[in-house]
Amino acid sequence: MATDHYAFCPGGTGKKLKFCPCCSDILPDLEKIERLLQSDQTAAAVTLVDQLLLKHPGRPSLLSWKIMLELAVGNVPAIAQTAEEFLRLHPENPVALADNSLVKASQGEIAAALDLFQTSLEQSDVEIPEQVFSVLGMLIEILLELRQNLPAKGLTFFMLMLTKGKYAPAAQWAFRLESDPDSSVLFKDPPEYPLAPESAPWRNSFNEAITLAAAGLWRTAIGLLESLSNEAADFPPLWSTLANLHCNMANYAAAASALRRLAAVTNDHAEAVEAEAKAQLLDPSGERELVDMVLVTYEVADLDQVDSLLAKSPNIDRAYLPPKQNLPEGGPPPRSTYYLLDRPVVKSGANLSQQDIPCVLASLLLFGKQTDRPARLVIEGYKPQLSATQDALRSIVGDAIGPIQDEAVLGQLYATQYNLSWQWRVPDDISAERYRELTNAQRKSLLLNVWPKCKQFVLGNRTPQEAAADPSARLALEAAILILQLGDAEASMADAYTELRQQLGLPQPQPIDASTVNIDLLPAARLSLVIPQSLSDEQLARLLTRLAYLGNSIASVRMAEEVLRRGDVVPAELRLSALRQLLGNADEKIAVQYITEGRQLAKKIGQSAGTWDLAELGLRVQQQDRNEIIRLLKHIQTVYANEEAIMQGLASVLVRAGMITQDGRIMLPPPKESAPSLVVPGSESGSSLWTPDSDSGSQGKPAGLWLPD
Repeated sequence: MATDHYAFCPGGTGKKLKFCPCCSDILPDLEKIERLLQSDQTAAAVTLVDQLLLKHPGRPSLLSWKIMLELAVGNVPAIAQTAEEFLRLHPENPVALADNSLVKASQGEIAAALDLFQTSLEQSDVEIPEQVFSVLGMLIEILLELRQNLPAKGLTFFMLMLTKGKYAPAAQWAFRLESDPDSSVLFKDPPEYPLAPESAPWRNSFNEAITLAAAGLWRTAIGLLESLSNEAADFPPLWSTLANLHCNMANYAAAASALRRLAAVTNDHAEAVEAEAKAQLLDPSGERELVDMVLVTYEVADLDQVDSLLAKSPNIDRAYLPPKQNLPEGGPPPRSTYYLLDRPVVKSGANLSQQDIPCVLASLLLFGKQTDRPARLVIEGYKPQLSATQDALRSIVGDAIGPIQDEAVLGQLYATQYNLSWQWRVPDDISAERYRELTNAQRKSLLLNVWPKCKQFVLGNRTPQEAAADPSARLALEAAILILQLGDAEASMADAYTELRQQLGLPQPQPIDASTVNIDLLPAARLSLVIPQSLSDEQLARLLTRLAYLGNSIASVRMAEEVLRRGDVVPAELRLSALRQLLGNADEKIAVQYITEGRQLAKKIGQSAGTWDLAELGLRVQQQDRNEIIRLLKHIQTVYANEEAIMQGLASVLVRAGMITQDGRIMLPPPKESAPSLVVPGSESGSSLWTPDSDSGSQGKPAGLWLPD
């Protein structure tokens, strides 16, 4: 296909090819490059561009083509070199600036990358060059990969604005950001562009800044808004907009500062608490208390003796699978792996109470003698428990282990997360219902009895109990509780947070009547406050759709329960949506009822019941019910063999459960009577802290219940 001579120069000159001084005399060559690419001859296209650059050095169009081709072949060092040369020769060229922003982002220099991209936009004419638009997409991908969700969100909504919502990848990125379980609900609202009051003397300047912000020119908009920071200091949208724009630029310290100014001037108490909560999550100066996970190594003279002593101890339980870890020295796996418990192993779940269940103090790993080092025992555990762990270990093995040979830090955990998590060893015969009761009681006990006594940096190194007595610290305390509550995946904990606020003498969040607000514009953090009975069926459906991927568990359950309460008067599709959302927070007996109803309802309205069969499979996998797993596998593979989505879902369930071997075979759980005791993690998902650069991993968590799409 012939090159369109009236297309714009790929080098960002702003001229059409036919009239561009860097393109018009080499149009046949540019057409040849395109033909080579269309025939998948990328290497030949690279060679041709290099030859043309020797004849026409520094041509923007050729340098742009070279970078695009180097991206296609994945030549990262060459991309950086060419982009640097392009910018050196053409420092005001928008494509050169955008290409260099991509290089900076790939090197992890996020703020510098965003700054260069802003300059690229400022240097672009009315229409953004196609190459700059392409870089925008690649920049978003890099930011998402680096867990820089806030600038990624800013760029994604900018792209949606540019394309009037019609660019599919941008819509997919927006969904990915809003459904990210590791991002706080506080940061999942779409950007707002408020206008100044008609009577404000600074109205024109403020509205000009808002127009620039909506056009993606965030740096210029920030400058204008900051120039109004004295004159319009009491106008809350000034500070909320500044905070959002600084987040877009990955300037989290400035965003936190603007949020605290917002909290100080707003008359909306809920907005003030949310602003302070965001500031706590963003502020890089917040020296969040960290707890070290340590590896302590002892030399062992007689490995068999130590192994025998450990195996005989009532406070030791064998770990059949080594815990997830990354030992610094690498090498072969341990010969034996144990859990050291704070009390003897419980054999039966009958009449079991919280106080009866042993907690894991640490993992113990026994390594045999290697060529370069003697046999050794390694403790893997958290620093606060190390002294108790060492005392307990010595009481079991005595002098069979030598002195400490080495101590290293394996990783770190936020102190809040550590204080609200635990690891139990429970007997095999405990019922799922009783287990859920015990874990909920433990989670509530830690929240009400442990967390209030733990010092926190955001509270001025005071405990919540101490901060509650200081009026100047109460907003920070309310914000800290909000962060915990919004991150809690257990909807049944809602009453516990009410009790916590009451215990600390804090105000309770006020319920919201849907008839008094626009629920579509309500901040995601407040959705759990909406009175379900005040919603019309249409509002309830819209809200439930929004909650399906936001991660506000308490709100999701409240609204879904309201749908079921209304019975058959609601549409079947809405009832199905409610059942899906309730599955994740239901105990096993109720989950089976929801799955059965969902399956029947889907068939009734002509939908495939495959997703509900997958949901039951996920439940049976959690229960380690071998017979039911086999039955469901046969059923799904027989009935839905021609439904690609269901078969992909089946693979997903099995992979998440660790039931697929490396050679692709399905590995079934052992019969229940021979299954090892369960390792029950604490409330990690409910106490995790999100930060702008937080990792997306969820190590140590069991696979969750499969939920139908």
